Amino acid sequence: MNSNILAFIHIEKAAGQTFTRILENNYIWRHCRVATLKKEHHGVFQWDDLRTLLRINPFLRALAGHSLVPYSNLMDHSPQIKYITILRDPIKRYISHYQYWIQVLKKKISFEEFLSMEYSYNFQTKKIAGTEDLEEAKTILNEKVFLAGIVEEFDQFLVVLKNKLAPEPFDIAYERRNVAQANRVRNRIYEKFEEYEEKIVQNNHLDMQLYKYVKDKLFIQEKERYLGSNRDSSFDSTLTFNKIRRDIVGKLYRNLYMGPLINLIRYKNGLKVGGSY
Repeated sequence: MNSNILAFIHIEKAAGQTFTRILENNYIWRHCRVATLKKEHHGVFQWDDLRTLLRINPFLRALAGHSLVPYSNLMDHSPQIKYITILRDPIKRYISHYQYWIQVLKKKISFEEFLSMEYSYNFQTKKIAGTEDLEEAKTILNEKVFLAGIVEEFDQFLVVLKNKLAPEPFDIAYERRNVAQANRVRNRIYEKFEEYEEKIVQNNHLDMQLYKYVKDKLFIQEKERYLGSNRDSSFDSTLTFNKIRRDIVGKLYRNLYMGPLINLIRYKNGLKVGGSY
């Protein structure tokens, strides 16, 4: 590995599909939606997973996926990894996560049951640190993550990233992806929000502190450095690449080459094929 590789930590319901699409538009066949390739990795993308993918495609420059986490051993073996992540207002993300379970995954679970599921507690903190350890999550964001932003300032996040990657070109135009088509579930929860508020806050109290740390400290520092008067601080939504051509090439690459090979390896290793890992 002689080049840096962007590694996007995709936190569920935090603009992950939209940002992944931006990476795909920029890197096309040099991008990969990753998945763990061995059972013993327990859903965490590790160095030997990346080593296998680099044998398949030695030109990789960007990765994305739910299994990409900064507490893995990737940076121990490949310091060229540059982690990127986006956090979201914890209460909004929490409710959106439940709505996704109901509307997309078709799970039969009440919100009251969801409130009691430890899996969903402090989800963003655990995604960064691997445990509900707020201080460890802050340390990782400081020491291992190239850029952390927030969904609520998504356009500014993209401009900061573009400037931080310069002089490498990075097109930040995008179309929103995976947006809920109906908000009936969310609206029902907000109608009874006073009844649920205490428990929601309790379940996300570490995430709320971590989000505030990123929003009010880390991302402000990045904005001050990369949105200064001598830099381009405007968001340009004009597509500067041939979108149709890139879509065709990207789909052929994902659907006929990289995707099938990843699924074949997972199948041979007794892991599920398809879906989000």
